[in-house]
Order: sequence, then structure tokens, then C-alpha cells
Amino acid sequence: MSISTRANKLDGVEQAFVAMATEMNKGVLKNLGLLTPELEQAKNGDLMIVINGKSGADNEQLLVEIEETVQHQSASGSHEARYATIGSAKKHIPESNLAVISVNGLFAAREARQALQNDLNVMLFSDNVSVEDELALQATGPRKRAADDGARLWHGDYQRRGALFGNAVRRGNIGIVGASGTGSQELSVRIHEFGGGVSQLIGTGGRDLSEKIGGLMMLDAIGMLENDPQTEIIALISKPPAPAVAAKCWNVRAPAASRWSSASSIVAKRQWMSRGYSLPAAPKRQR
Repeated sequence: MSISTRANKLDGVEQAFVAMATEMNKGVLKNLGLLTPELEQAKNGDLMIVINGKSGADNEQLLVEIEETVQHQSASGSHEARYATIGSAKKHIPESNLAVISVNGLFAAREARQALQNDLNVMLFSDNVSVEDELALQATGPRKRAADDGARLWHGDYQRRGALFGNAVRRGNIGIVGASGTGSQELSVRIHEFGGGVSQLIGTGGRDLSEKIGGLMMLDAIGMLENDPQTEIIALISKPPAPAVAAKCWNVRAPAASRWSSASSIVAKRQWMSRGYSLPAAPKRQR
């Protein structure tokens, strides 16, 4: 994504697209009218570089500049240690406890499995991971759940460490568990704008609340926040979940059910105010 952004800023570029040759990305190119027979033959592991130059632009020179950008990014950070396998990395950095995986979907589940076998927690940011693979990874144990994002946005902030990307928000007592990356991001920023703060933000991946996955990561994350001394309020964010899974997450803390409320009841009962926060008018966004 960062390379595409840079490519689109080059002089003479009307539109640039730099991405892996997945079926989804090919579909995007097809909708833009930029999918050629050559690109149709590209495989998942291939990198597609597509440009639509402005009138009079030297497209060949633009391609050279974009390729140089790709090569420069690949070479950057070459002074850092590199390991051939996750197991080798764990051996040399035994104190590590988190693996961030972003590879072709064909290999993502395999790499995540290796990370879990090496006692690492996993943040998986890869497209085209099957539901079956996700379920198998999720079933490996509550201490090593794989947070699988599928094709959707995933971000997290745990113990004040943003993984992939995070928002700089105020420290506070509200813990967020989100099956929607953009929704979690919006909520954390709004909490900050209203004067509150966030203790932890844990992403689960958009498919976690499907009937087949059963909310495994959501339930684990709720448990983590219940045991977190810095968290007093827990907010759950998702797109419409499977009803049975929503009920399971809702009832996970039945003895303390009075602490749980839907968004609508929070507004109706003004429970936000009872937690010590006021409800000022929404601050104006700077554009």
C-alpha cells in the first residue's frame, strides 16, 4: 500500500496500482478497466505494477521509477538480523512472544501454525486464509489464539504497543475488543475526544463472530480484559454477528450481567455518565 501511495505521487502518473496478484486485486483492476491478459495469468505470489500515465508521460520511465521504489523498500532495513524460519527467530530471540504474519494467503496458515508451535501469539494479516484454516488455528489454545483478519483491517494496541498500526490515544480504563478494525479505531478516537482513555485494544478479525468460528478470539479477549487491572469497562465492536455467537459473548459473564449493556441502553440509561464521564457535544473534526 505504501508503494502504491508513493507511485501515485510521481509526476506523470494518473493512476498507479502496486499489489500482489490475488484474485481480489485482479478484480479491482478489472473494475478499473486495467486488467490485461498478461495480468490475468499472474499467480498469487507475483507482484503487479500497473500505471495509467498522463498524456505525454513516459510510461516506461515511470515503470522504472516504481520498480526502483520497490527494490529500495526491499533493501531497506538490510542491517537488521534476518532468519530463515520462525523457529530460528524464536531460538535467537527467546523472549519474543508475538509474531506478526503478512504473507501470501497460500502460506499464511502454515507460518501461523509454526509460530503457535513455538509458543508465540499470532497477529495474522493475510488475505485468502480459509475458514477451515482459521478455525484450526483458533483451536490451538487460549494462550496462543491466532487473530486472523482475512481481507479486513486489523489493528491492535496491547500494553501500549501498537501492532501494525495504532492510534495515539489517552491512557484510560476502557478496554476494546473489536471484530472490526475501522470500528475499533473510530471508537478509540472518539473516547479520546470525549475525555476518556483506552486501556487495551484487541482485534479479533472480522470472521471471528461468524457461526463457524464461534467467537473464539472474542471470548479470549474478553477474558484477558476481565483479568486486566487497568480495565474497568469493556466495549465490544463488530459488524452484525451470528445471533448465537452474539448471545454467547453477551452471556460470558452472566454473574456480572448488570455490568453489560448494549449501546442503545447505555444512551437510554446514561450509564456513560455513571462511569464518571460527561457527554459534551461531539467535537468538530478538523478536515
